[in-house]
Amino acid sequence: MLDLNYITNSILSFYDFKGKDVVHVGAGGGQLIAYSHIAREIRALDRDPQAVEVLEGRIREEGLEHKVFAIECDFMDYKAKADVVFFEFCLHEMEDPIAALKHAKEMYAHVVILDHAADSKWSWYALEEKKLAKSWKAIDKFEVFKKEEFTVYQEYDTYDDLELKLSVLGDQSLKRIKELEGCKSISIPMPFTLIQI
Repeated sequence: MLDLNYITNSILSFYDFKGKDVVHVGAGGGQLIAYSHIAREIRALDRDPQAVEVLEGRIREEGLEHKVFAIECDFMDYKAKADVVFFEFCLHEMEDPIAALKHAKEMYAHVVILDHAADSKWSWYALEEKKLAKSWKAIDKFEVFKKEEFTVYQEYDTYDDLELKLSVLGDQSLKRIKELEGCKSISIPMPFTLIQI
């Protein structure tokens, strides 16, 4: 279990989305869509059709149909204007993070990135350390206006619960979590960074 309210509150304390038109990249699933209540309009992008379907359900649950619009597309193909682009835990998943950030800077006045910290133990378990290194190297190419670090925890009652969560990633991930085998009440730090470039 992950404290999504803590992440949402961190986002809201970092950047003022009030009255802004937002392009939200990696919004599929809608986990962090609650910040949308204060924005003017949000175009929520994701490439994964299943994630967009979940997002649409979440938008209905939150009563945000009038201001949050789910769009299935690749950010690099998206050209509509807005006040800010917000990357939600997705820059490290992009094939070319430098190109994505250049596109963002050309299109939008403000660029806000939420992603795993470079030294995240959770990301190591999830086999994301190489992708994260690449995205942080990309971010280093741009002027940083603001940066804050936070930590939330991935919580699991048992090792079996953790194993089930990471089993979709394959054997290497399961080997990495073996050090936790037999543990109960597992709490794994998931440090994350908010950055404005």
